[in-house]
Amino acid sequence: MQLFVRTQIVRTINLGFMKRSLLLITAAFILSSSKGYSQTINFSGTNVQLTKVFFAIKSQTGYVFFYDAAVLRESKPVTIDLKNVSLEEALNQTLQHQPLGWLIENKTITIIRKPLPVVHVQEANPDPPFTVTGTVMDEENKPIAGASVMVKGTGQGTSTNENGVFAIAVNKGTELIFSSVSYAEKQVKVDGKRLAIQLHLDHKPMEKFIVGGNLMTIKRRAAVSPIDVIDSKTLESLPYQTIEQIFRGTVPGTNNIQPGHETYQYSYGSGTVSIRGSAGFGGYGFVKVFVDGIPYAGDSYYINALDKNNIDHIEVVKGPSASTLYGSGSNGGVILVYTKKASLNSTNIDLTTSAGWYDSKWQEEKPFRQIHSFNVKQGFKKISYFIGGDINTNETHMPDGKQNRYSVSGGVTYTANNLKIIVSGQHFENNYIPERNAFYDTSSNPYFKRAGWQLPDTAQGILKSNMIGANITYRANGWWTHNLVVGWNDNFKGLESYVRTAPYLNRDVKDKVGSLRYYNSISFGAGSEIKATLLTGFEYSNAYSTGYTVRRTTTAYNVTVDTFDIQKNTGVFAQLNPSYKNKIFLTLAGRYEFNKNFGSYFNPRIGATTNFLIGKLILKPRIAWGRGITGVSWFYKHYPTVQGLTYSPTDELKPQQQEGWDYGLEGYLANDRLSIEVSGYNAILKDAIYIYSQSSPGGIIVNTINAGKIENSGWEFSAKYRLKNLDFSGSYSIMNSILQEPLNGDSSFKDRTYPGEQMLFIPKNAGGLTIGYGFPKLFGHSDRLYTSVNMTYTSGSTAIDQARSNYDRSKNLYQANINRYGERYYNTQLPSITRFNLNLEYTMRRDLRFFMQLSNITNNTDPEYFNDFPSIGRGWMFGLKYNFSKTVDTGQ
Repeated sequence: MQLFVRTQIVRTINLGFMKRSLLLITAAFILSSSKGYSQTINFSGTNVQLTKVFFAIKSQTGYVFFYDAAVLRESKPVTIDLKNVSLEEALNQTLQHQPLGWLIENKTITIIRKPLPVVHVQEANPDPPFTVTGTVMDEENKPIAGASVMVKGTGQGTSTNENGVFAIAVNKGTELIFSSVSYAEKQVKVDGKRLAIQLHLDHKPMEKFIVGGNLMTIKRRAAVSPIDVIDSKTLESLPYQTIEQIFRGTVPGTNNIQPGHETYQYSYGSGTVSIRGSAGFGGYGFVKVFVDGIPYAGDSYYINALDKNNIDHIEVVKGPSASTLYGSGSNGGVILVYTKKASLNSTNIDLTTSAGWYDSKWQEEKPFRQIHSFNVKQGFKKISYFIGGDINTNETHMPDGKQNRYSVSGGVTYTANNLKIIVSGQHFENNYIPERNAFYDTSSNPYFKRAGWQLPDTAQGILKSNMIGANITYRANGWWTHNLVVGWNDNFKGLESYVRTAPYLNRDVKDKVGSLRYYNSISFGAGSEIKATLLTGFEYSNAYSTGYTVRRTTTAYNVTVDTFDIQKNTGVFAQLNPSYKNKIFLTLAGRYEFNKNFGSYFNPRIGATTNFLIGKLILKPRIAWGRGITGVSWFYKHYPTVQGLTYSPTDELKPQQQEGWDYGLEGYLANDRLSIEVSGYNAILKDAIYIYSQSSPGGIIVNTINAGKIENSGWEFSAKYRLKNLDFSGSYSIMNSILQEPLNGDSSFKDRTYPGEQMLFIPKNAGGLTIGYGFPKLFGHSDRLYTSVNMTYTSGSTAIDQARSNYDRSKNLYQANINRYGERYYNTQLPSITRFNLNLEYTMRRDLRFFMQLSNITNNTDPEYFNDFPSIGRGWMFGLKYNFSKTVDTGQ
């Protein structure tokens, strides 16, 4: 019942509206371009600092300067007079007598040390000089082009070529200094003729760019809400096939319940992802998902259809104080997924092949699985493209099941002057045979021997996902930027009935959404102590959800199409981010939302943060408050009669709302070796949309009401630490999701949850710990071994006693018990779950890597969802990954 009446968030696009909007936006772009950048530079000054010249060039051209402060300290003031000169000429004259050079890529000017030729260093009593050659690589053994190689105590040196190779003539005992933009400097004493240098990123945690609850990118120092980022390296190191499984210990305040059967999640969705407690009941508890800024149809219900190999990083936006601007459906939080893109002037190819098996007590032969994937990224001067895909064949750990998954994705990016256009798309398909639940194999009860428990081979299901979208960014000038995001996504789930004699042969669901979002940002106060950014925009989305049922009749088949949901949302939003001395930051935002299903609502957001230095420790306190909503389904507003069920009138239904505070303290060492974050939150979910059924002489009546109040509160702790070759990361969460009021206003009714109790399927505690260690140079010159152990913990939660429920159904006792004792009669407490995973990576040479992943080392199969669904056992996976990378000079 819960499955059928879940909220489907699916949308169809209003083409007329989009055409008019695109026309208006195009006109705005054209008007704004008439006030674009100057193509010539004018500036004069006597003994002025280079930073002042850079600021003048930025103001007149819109180009952004990027440089290392240590490099700039080597410069001296300049006296210069520029009159109507080109950008290149202005840079050449400014740096003419400086030990500096410049590079331009897109709209960024990078200031570097001037490459110097190979030099010979003379000493008072020198040994015979010799030439040292070598390579400079990053942490992933990729070459760093343009890295500076300087002789300590002199102004002499050279730089690396596009392959990271350098050559310099020195005397024995000379110390070389290696540096590059964004990397920590390294000093090495020469004791041989060849060096292999590895530079580590010089992390500046406050300068990292994130999106979070702001729609646009901001620096972390200005973010007033907690933002957790999972990068592609972390995703790759975790032995999970689908991304919803990362929300257990990896991200504090989140949880994912593994349903047990591999194909269960494709049959019934994967909406078991929770962020900071309960966001509602049933389908109203789903977490909203965006892929490259485009709404994902069905939200977290279909999140398992996203290809893990195609993801660059994921941002988790937690609670209403951070998700206000994302509109209806985001009251519990938002998951932002960003796919991989190619860099300009480079080529990168990844090929991966892997195979393994499960240890299963349910089958004599170990179920086999294999995954093969590829990624190709190539960039030229203005155009770059990405294409990738994977094939995954998987025999399930329970008998008779099988999956055949494949996906393909791609995108093209065009960059020219002030315009950037990204067009991308992806297709995913999984054809599966549902496995048989071997939990009932030993039962002698005929009820569990019939079709439907012992699945025939003809049963099959399919899950499809298609997405296409475009992101357009236009920088009108140095302080005004326009953004347009347009997208379409449809997700389809179909399951052929495994009860061949039943009247229902197929039950399919299709979710669709089309969306358009335009926003622009205006910056004020450049060069002054008080600055501000104003974001304004609008969003329109049209979601549509339908169900298709094929029924058997006496002589033919009958296809019925049921409309589950129609959500047409129009939102207008604004956010102001003022700051003072780049130390104090405020956020003032609001979104006005209109939807025919619930009318109009205004949701505000406020927050503040600052940061200061104590010794080498950067501290950042923050506080925020906000409100988010989830709209009521069209289905319950129109109360149709479907499949013999009668829905009571629900004209007065309001959207459910969650509002509350978020507060925290972040701490970072200046070199980012250590980061610690403590967050607390307290939010109230009210007007929760609750669905319950009642028996009547005329059949079953389904009631949908605004009822119940849930308090979501808790604490989150996370830390990361890096010490040479050793790294730690961990998190622990206390999650209270307590029902405050009776669900249907009648305390005598025996609901599954009583006031004062924790909500179903929400654990009170969850956490995780990862310890990794790198072993350099085991057997060869450039080989490397890295291994990590990951542990996740989830406390026990209240779930549904499905085994007992099914047994009572077999004895025709189920409905009588529900009528007498209420639905909570079939509640049960599931045990806490602790699992260990192992990841091992051996880099044999720079472009070839062997890996082994072992999931659920202790083979813990305790159930997490229903107690008759044993969880997946120990899994093994072995594979090879080949990488080819090269910097490309196209000459365009």
